[in-house]
Amino acid sequence: MSGICGIIQLDGKPVEREELDRMVERAAYRGPDGIERYLDGPLGLACLSLDVTPDGSGACHLVRDERHGLLFMADARLDNRAECEALSGRSEGSTDSELMLSALVGAREQGPGRLLGDFAYALWDAKHRQLRLARDAMGLRPLYYRVEARRILFASEIQQILAVSGVPRRLNERAVAWHLCCMQTPQGEVFYDGLEEVRPGEEVVIEASAAVSRRLFWQPDPHHRLRYRDERDYAAHLQELLKTSVRARLRARDPVGVSLSGGVDSTSVASVAGWLRQQNESLPSMRAYSWVFPEALAECDESETIYKVADHYRIPVSEIPAEQTYPLVDDALNRPHEDDPFFSMFQPFMEMSLSAALKDGVSSMFYGFRGDVICGGSVEDVPGLLFGGNLREARRVLARLARIQGLDRRQAVGRFLLRPLTYDLLKGRYQAERMPPCMARRVARYQQRHPHGMPNVMCHPASWIGWDCRRWSRALRLPRHGHAMQRATATSISHHRW
Repeated sequence: MSGICGIIQLDGKPVEREELDRMVERAAYRGPDGIERYLDGPLGLACLSLDVTPDGSGACHLVRDERHGLLFMADARLDNRAECEALSGRSEGSTDSELMLSALVGAREQGPGRLLGDFAYALWDAKHRQLRLARDAMGLRPLYYRVEARRILFASEIQQILAVSGVPRRLNERAVAWHLCCMQTPQGEVFYDGLEEVRPGEEVVIEASAAVSRRLFWQPDPHHRLRYRDERDYAAHLQELLKTSVRARLRARDPVGVSLSGGVDSTSVASVAGWLRQQNESLPSMRAYSWVFPEALAECDESETIYKVADHYRIPVSEIPAEQTYPLVDDALNRPHEDDPFFSMFQPFMEMSLSAALKDGVSSMFYGFRGDVICGGSVEDVPGLLFGGNLREARRVLARLARIQGLDRRQAVGRFLLRPLTYDLLKGRYQAERMPPCMARRVARYQQRHPHGMPNVMCHPASWIGWDCRRWSRALRLPRHGHAMQRATATSISHHRW
């Protein structure tokens, strides 16, 4: 990703170059393709460009609109270039930043919502002495700011703002409390008092008086639903969205990389990219970087799934040995980042894989994230196994889930069989002819008695199916008690997908 930063003196005092340079130096790695500085009296701006596109259209640079008195810069990848070209009348050779500014000018208040892609931008309106900051709907490009009585500071990273003289390092205790309670903080919460984060899908407007206003130009509609008559239409729609999304991110120099594990997210990304290349689309080749474990940690290793995907799509794999990553080695690297205390169990792998990718000339790295959670928190479909006639496999999967989660057999049956089974039956996923005869009869009788729905079934899902957790667990021959929580916690590492 590229980077942007700036200092705006509201009292008219000229910006010192040394101050702007401090901000630039703290994130200089974001500008391997060039750093552009702009100093004009009380205004100091800098663009740090990391352009991965093959034609230079993704460069981060300062765009001027003399007619409207605007200065614009963005860390961005614009996905709907054709739409923005039509809206602005610009040629195909325009950069993403140029197209974005034209779209914002043409669409006015609706402008930010018209942009598709990953972006964080700053727009200075000299005529109205007004600064606008905004981020994409998913918040994939960072942007922070600090408003003081006499100046405005903004940057892609917190450490850039902290580098400016006079900025205090006061801890935001509320953010610390959030982090200690659940290892994550709400959107907009920063670990340093006095600094703010532009939230995903938000535009922040800062006036010359230091007054700040915020508005969300996009947010999900919880009431919007897609309705298809055939379940296969949902799969086809998701497939099209995946292809569109992956194709947009493949606007990069050859080769690109993927962090490939055995999880549903990274394997889906690699498979879609591989399939698109098989269709003879003009896309960059892909290399995989995978965490592999020795025989002593075989339960953590996902090499079998990794190589099934990689071999099918002819993706070369670079292995990152788990036993050679800190904290097992080189404990000095085990340290938090200055911006926040984030430290992931996968941080060592990420750093080593990125270093290997850099040596291979990789321009852009793909990661799958939280795909298993989006799919329901677990990729195991115990009801599906049962209805498919795989009783032995269903019993094995349930026993493993009980062991991993530290549950006894009744709890495991309730969570991983009865609860999802109830949801699926209410949605009509399983037809009566696919159910075991005794269950189909009971469900049919219940539906006859309750033609308008199944009230309160979520409180006692087993009551209307007719089998309680104890009978299900006996039928599946599950162990009576789960393992100790300590064992379950340790084992859960092998179950995790990234």
